[in-house]
Amino acid sequence: MPGASTKYLKPWVKGQSGNPGGRPKTIADMQELARKHTPEAITALVAALKVPQTRVPAAVALLDRGWGKAAQVVVGPDGGALAMAINVVTGVARDEPEQIEAEAEEIGHYQIDAD
Repeated sequence: MPGASTKYLKPWVKGQSGNPGGRPKTIADMQELARKHTPEAITALVAALKVPQTRVPAAVALLDRGWGKAAQVVVGPDGGALAMAINVVTGVARDEPEQIEAEAEEIGHYQIDAD
């Protein structure tokens, strides 16, 4: 987004929500309805464990829900931490950490962890 204008952006008013209406009620209703069917869904997944074509997907679904999905590690090319900088103000990515930090300080954003 090189040259992107920020003249139409308005800062948040302190103490005011950016989403005053909150989460749409239909999403909460859908979650509640889906959760009411949890016992039947678990029963269906357990039954699917007995069918060769659906055994693995059912097992994955049960394990993911029961124990949580396995963490996905993201590493850089050298196997260490992945470092990425995105300059949203100008739309240009920079590789030099000193330059990134200087620009971040200018716009009021600070680097927290340079590990």
